[in-house]
Amino acid sequence: MSPTITPQVLPVPSAAEILDSSPDRAATRSVATHEYRPHVDGLRAIAVMGVILFHAFPSRMAGGFIGVDVFFVISGYLITTIILANLERDKFSIADFYGKRIRRIFPALLLVLLFCAIAGWLVLLRDEYRQLGKHIVGGTSFVQNFVLWSESGYFDDGHEAKPLLHLWSLAVEEQYYIFWPLLLSYAWTHRWRFSVVNGAILAMSFGISVWLAYRDPVAAFYSPLSRFWELMVGGSLAYIALRRSDLIGRYGNLVCAVGVGLLLSGFLLTNHERAFPGFWALLPTMGTFLVIAAGSGAWINRTLLSSRPFVTCGLISYPLYLWHWPLLSFAHFVWPENGHLTKIAVVLLSIVLAWLTHRFVERKIRWHRSSNRTALLLCAGLLLMLGSGVAIKDALISPRIDSVDLASRGGWDFLAARSPDGQARDGIFPMHKDRKTTTLFLGDSHVAQYAERVYDVEESNVSRNGAIFAVAAACPPIPQVFNRDLPVDSECGAVRREALAKAASSRITTVVIGGYWSYYFNGMGYYLVSDGKQLSLDTPEGRAAALAALDREVKDLQAQRKKVYVLLDNPVGDPFDPHVFLSRLGSFDPHQAEQRVKIDGLQQSIRNELIALAERDHASIIDPDSRLCVDETCIRVTGKWSALYEDRSHLNPDWIVKNADYIDPSI
Repeated sequence: MSPTITPQVLPVPSAAEILDSSPDRAATRSVATHEYRPHVDGLRAIAVMGVILFHAFPSRMAGGFIGVDVFFVISGYLITTIILANLERDKFSIADFYGKRIRRIFPALLLVLLFCAIAGWLVLLRDEYRQLGKHIVGGTSFVQNFVLWSESGYFDDGHEAKPLLHLWSLAVEEQYYIFWPLLLSYAWTHRWRFSVVNGAILAMSFGISVWLAYRDPVAAFYSPLSRFWELMVGGSLAYIALRRSDLIGRYGNLVCAVGVGLLLSGFLLTNHERAFPGFWALLPTMGTFLVIAAGSGAWINRTLLSSRPFVTCGLISYPLYLWHWPLLSFAHFVWPENGHLTKIAVVLLSIVLAWLTHRFVERKIRWHRSSNRTALLLCAGLLLMLGSGVAIKDALISPRIDSVDLASRGGWDFLAARSPDGQARDGIFPMHKDRKTTTLFLGDSHVAQYAERVYDVEESNVSRNGAIFAVAAACPPIPQVFNRDLPVDSECGAVRREALAKAASSRITTVVIGGYWSYYFNGMGYYLVSDGKQLSLDTPEGRAAALAALDREVKDLQAQRKKVYVLLDNPVGDPFDPHVFLSRLGSFDPHQAEQRVKIDGLQQSIRNELIALAERDHASIIDPDSRLCVDETCIRVTGKWSALYEDRSHLNPDWIVKNADYIDPSI
């Protein structure tokens, strides 16, 4: 979301009109008519409501996240207007520019960060609070996009557990604010042509965006290199408005209609499965460009976007963007199954808080007479919040709910420590290469979680097999099964093929096949390719075909004289996740955690089919339920309220190392 000047309008020939107007007057005016053009505020309203609807009801507004791209264009347009207007009048000051940015951005941001730190202390668990601390550090230092980039994708499962997820866009804009004024000032001093500088950056950034959108979607989404072109689109409009004001408003109705059509197409056609930003981001960016360029005389701009509801929403769009996601995220923590009514109430609350923030915080502070002192105090406040984030991240401040001993690390951590860069990744991980015989473990993270236990058992007994873990996250160990969200040539397929090729070695005597079985058969986008057809695994036909493919895989390995184990999955689901089943309100009730849970019908059905498959093929079975369940009811805490799981599906690595002896016979 773009933390830009309010209200939003087209530029003026006078720098004073752009920079020094009161909050109750238009900050910029039409070059031709000097009239306030409120339709840009209306655009901001559309952008922020698109984002909010996407966050609250993603299935109803799948393309709402492109509202951020609308803000990028508006922000690039405004910032470039301010800089160029001041440069032309020889009044541009870096210190003055950053002072205004600080007074505009910091007040609402500090208020929301403070709220998150306090609310997090009240309702978050230990690991969640530490992650929040890391994100407070990322938010206050404006590198949140890089922090999130290192963790996961914007659309991945678990994003609701990150109350500051939305600050990635603010970080991108702040990085632009640091880079662009300095470069533009330097270019102006050395008489570089604006069109060349702006155009070169726009072209390079757009090229990177298109390339990364297909090669690395997470990097494409978060990297400033793949996002700056959107701000440069706004910069291009600012230059046109200042130098060729006769072009603004020409064929206004037609231009505006095309722009609105592009925006609507973006909201309706874009979703998380698209290669975004890339070419798809042209819909919101060019749509925004055209709507602003159409001028206030265009019928849509004059009657709809300039109406009081749109303008009012646009004026509070920055605090509204800041407030809505933390409130939705904390509501998810407190009421994991919150429905539409809860989300509607949260959105309404965020609107109220945004208006109060705009009226009593932003306006009071931004237009305070002691502007320099105000900016310094805000910087000091940001540094204090940064220090608080560090203290929370390093567990110097513990949350209120700290009675349950949670997993302190993830199942991938052991394998990550064995990779060259210390990062968890899909791949082949050999252990104890000096052993004459080896066990191959093939599967996903539900297999990878046993790596440390296997290593320790091998280390303590030289007569044991060595081990090779061939694992890829969310990668079913079944040939010709793929995920619609991933390319067919993804790392999953490569790891699977390499593992089966290694299995032909005479040194490998045993193969263990395991995975998050119920996940793949539960409508999560997995399909099997058979005779040129794609059979979804959540259909009876696809499920039967996938189990038949697994059966052939087992028999092929047995034909190579390998001993094959089928590793059944541990029980999974929200009832096993300490982040879900522990109450966030009131005091901790240990009896609640000690209640046993019955596994659902799908898990039991898949489990029975895998057992039948293994028995038909005379393969061995590894069954975690032997340690976790009695009469199909399973535990979720051990000892004195130590969580058995790290999340909804992965066991606590410490418990596995000490207790998962059911895996030992395979080595």
